[in-house]
Amino acid sequence: MEIVIFTLIVVAGFIGFELFVRRRRRLSRGEQALVLENWLRLSAKVETDPAQSIIEADKLLAYVLRKKGYVGTLGEMMKKARPLFSDNNGIWRAHKLRNRIAHEVDHEVRPREAMQALSSFKRALCDLGIQIRGDSYWV
Repeated sequence: MEIVIFTLIVVAGFIGFELFVRRRRRLSRGEQALVLENWLRLSAKVETDPAQSIIEADKLLAYVLRKKGYVGTLGEMMKKARPLFSDNNGIWRAHKLRNRIAHEVDHEVRPREAMQALSSFKRALCDLGIQIRGDSYWV
């Protein structure tokens, strides 16, 4: 009986460690380059198409979280990764704005609203280890 309990504890510990390591996974240089390339592209068109820039930034955050081992919808992944974000409220506001853009027919994005959302997405990506240099327009 003691051996069974010991075996279960060891297996549970191994599974927990594996999940911990997978979530802490770093993105490869190629993956980081892809994220940076997409970030630069979406931030360049924010003035001409702010709604699309916000949607793309939201998708980029989902991509990074998946690469780090999180699963589920973006909302579920954000809940699991909450301790990693320095501005959890800001990233949720940005994600909710994306949802309004995607689901409300007549939602217009104000320039200030777009700037705040992209700033929150950028901060979240940096919190996840993505180094976005330059591009100082989005603090």
